[in-house]
Amino acid sequence: MEERAVQFAAGASGRLLRRRDRTEASSVPPGLVSLLGAASPAEALRVFRAGHLRESVQVLRSYLPGGWRPHLRVNGREHIDAGLARGHGVILWVGLFVSSNIVTKMALADAGYRVTHLSRPSHPFSGSRFGVRLLNPVQRRVEDRYLEERLLFTGRTGVGALRSLHERLRENRVVSITVGDIAQNVVELPILGGRVSLAVGPLQLASTTAAALLPVFSVRTAPDAYEVNVESPLALAAGERHAAFQAALETYVQVLESYVRRYPDQWFGWRR
Repeated sequence: MEERAVQFAAGASGRLLRRRDRTEASSVPPGLVSLLGAASPAEALRVFRAGHLRESVQVLRSYLPGGWRPHLRVNGREHIDAGLARGHGVILWVGLFVSSNIVTKMALADAGYRVTHLSRPSHPFSGSRFGVRLLNPVQRRVEDRYLEERLLFTGRTGVGALRSLHERLRENRVVSITVGDIAQNVVELPILGGRVSLAVGPLQLASTTAAALLPVFSVRTAPDAYEVNVESPLALAAGERHAAFQAALETYVQVLESYVRRYPDQWFGWRR
């Protein structure tokens, strides 16, 4: 059912956006064309768009009678449990993949974890007044079914939300933050012949609280089947913070690249 819905939506959007496709295809990264095995940038764009419509289909199916219940698997739970055993809390740093929003939260809730999630009012669609009030809640209501709590990062510094995150980690709780590039402190690193921008706020939070910082990658492995992969904690070496953060980010990008190579149509980072 999901695959038929995605293909129908992709075909409809392709017809509506045919003129814009000609412009967008010219800016498709060569790396995406190569990894997808596409015959042309235009074909890569169509495959990419179909993959990224999948989340919208998931949202719609979640509102149908009976909801949406895919096959879910959480790999690497031992890293979460080990972090909690240390007593300083766990930060899940969730990669920007198609399944990162709903699937990650659903799978962790099913596995028994009560998660506090940090997001911005603009998530997932728009920062406009209309988007914040009417569009964004459509998806957020689905996500919130599986969260213990959502904290909103408002203003330039998000002081209130960050204070609450510190409190949750002092309580030895699990918090999640989506990988992003909207922040005051951002680092650029090379990946697949291009560049990726990463906000370092989660590393600063982990350094300050001694919480375990765990990269998370949620991917679709088969029709209606998803895996949430929790990787080993990023090491923040003692000493100068800039060097420690740089080393941790380089390790993260190496792991990220391995997922992008395996699931190129599922990574949102191509848009950046």
